[in-house]
Amino acid sequence: MTLLIDMKKNTTLLLLFFSCVLAVAQDLKTTEIKVIEALKVSVPDAFKLNTKASFSDTTKQDKTQKYSFIDQLYYSNFTTRSLVAAKIKSKAKFNFNSTSIRLSLGNYSFKSANITYNSKYNKSFSYGLRLVTNNNKYTTEKYEYSVKNNSQRFYFFTKSILSKNIISSSLNYEKLVAQHDFSNTFNNDNENQFTYSKLLCSIKSREAVSKGFTHETSLFFTDLNSFTENHFSLYSNIRKQSAFKPISLLIEYDNYLNYSNDKTSFGRDKTDAKIVAFTPSVFINKDGFDIDLGFNLGFENSSNTNKIDVFPEIKISKEFVEDILNMTFGIHHTDYRNSIYSLSKENPYIYSFGLNSGGVGDTINYTHELRTTDLYEAYFSLNNKLSQNEMLSFEIGFGKEFDLHYYDFDTIPYYHRFSVNYIDIWQLRVNGEYSRKFNNLLSMNLNIDYFNWFDAIVPHRSNLLGSLKIPFTLRNKIKATPSLSYFGERDAHSHSSEFELIQLDEQYLINLSVSYNYSKNLGFYIDFNNLLNSKKQLWNGYQQIGLNMVFGLNCLF
Repeated sequence: MTLLIDMKKNTTLLLLFFSCVLAVAQDLKTTEIKVIEALKVSVPDAFKLNTKASFSDTTKQDKTQKYSFIDQLYYSNFTTRSLVAAKIKSKAKFNFNSTSIRLSLGNYSFKSANITYNSKYNKSFSYGLRLVTNNNKYTTEKYEYSVKNNSQRFYFFTKSILSKNIISSSLNYEKLVAQHDFSNTFNNDNENQFTYSKLLCSIKSREAVSKGFTHETSLFFTDLNSFTENHFSLYSNIRKQSAFKPISLLIEYDNYLNYSNDKTSFGRDKTDAKIVAFTPSVFINKDGFDIDLGFNLGFENSSNTNKIDVFPEIKISKEFVEDILNMTFGIHHTDYRNSIYSLSKENPYIYSFGLNSGGVGDTINYTHELRTTDLYEAYFSLNNKLSQNEMLSFEIGFGKEFDLHYYDFDTIPYYHRFSVNYIDIWQLRVNGEYSRKFNNLLSMNLNIDYFNWFDAIVPHRSNLLGSLKIPFTLRNKIKATPSLSYFGERDAHSHSSEFELIQLDEQYLINLSVSYNYSKNLGFYIDFNNLLNSKKQLWNGYQQIGLNMVFGLNCLF
């Protein structure tokens, strides 16, 4: 034990000895540094770079820069591969097969039904149909007149979306019955019946105009009361991108046939009116103005008119502030044919001799004179987006209108209906529209139309029309829409003499529509019409219905 301890001590002493020897044995050599030149610190004398101060007024220097631009649009017919739109899949699958039913009842024996069905057969083909019926029957003030209005409509459509075109077709059938008798009984002796059908087919290009040739073409055929009146129409708007400017050509062909059915014409002469119109135009952009330059070339051939008409079509637009302030002005020619169908839609109480399919004895060889109304007008319009939710539009036009139609009250024994006449006038028209969305609950829409025919008297036409709607919504459940319609005083010829004028009073019609959405598939509504219970004359001798209410429900499947 003692020997082991002595060995440990000897080992420790030996290690300390070698450590000291290594530390002493390190040889650090010294380095000699020789200074060749001593450092002398000095500060050089300061001196001025320019002994004479100067001042220059740079604001008077001409700093303008001149650039030259090539104001020219370049077009190329190169083609690129069409980009495939991204497919977005929603979490919930949308049901394209939808059916809605709208049923309603009201006072004055009012009954209405509206059934709509839409379906998508596949990705490119869809179709649908709609059935609408409305009926009411009432007796006017003091039990002087018995009034009945019935209308039925059937509408069917198809739509095919192909790679280069969109093809649409539709079939429309309407039946309108209007009765306004002096007697207190309802029968078929004095009612007007108008049965109208229309078959339409249209094709529209999906290609962009910049890629070359595009077109929008439609073809339709109509029939009124079993070949009493027919209308064949062909319409095509062709656009093409030329080497420098886009050009377009509008082609219209209309053929109106009347009293082709010998069984209902009762010896009336057949009429045939053909109207052809060509409107070529070219688009130009110059100094920020979009300019459409063209002209209208029209031909009309009928039993009472043979004419050729040429009129320039000029439209100039300027956008002062993008998507905020836009101005448009120019001159144009518009026309429309007064047919028995268009007249009956406006006034169902026109004479309908040679048209009725009921028990009316047609012993009077009476026919309406049908003409084409032409308007040659200069116009100016301004659209101003006042704020994100506020829009103001204004338009004024002045021109000459030929064969403007109006209605006169004619008394034929046992029949009291309206005939159509025409007048040539100078017309000044002004239209103003204002809309604003105050918040998610309340909005407003205002529309005003003013006409000035100077010294001309146009019966049954008001020179001031206005409408106001203020819809508001409560929590997307209840929606109420109060509305006001106004039309001013109108002149009309007296029953006793066509040279004696009477005035029909101005009218204020206030309506209120309230709807409640119980769920996404079920809702209820109630309409209050003519809240002021106005029973003034809508047409000379024909009164308003007065206060009426309608209650109904909507169902969506």
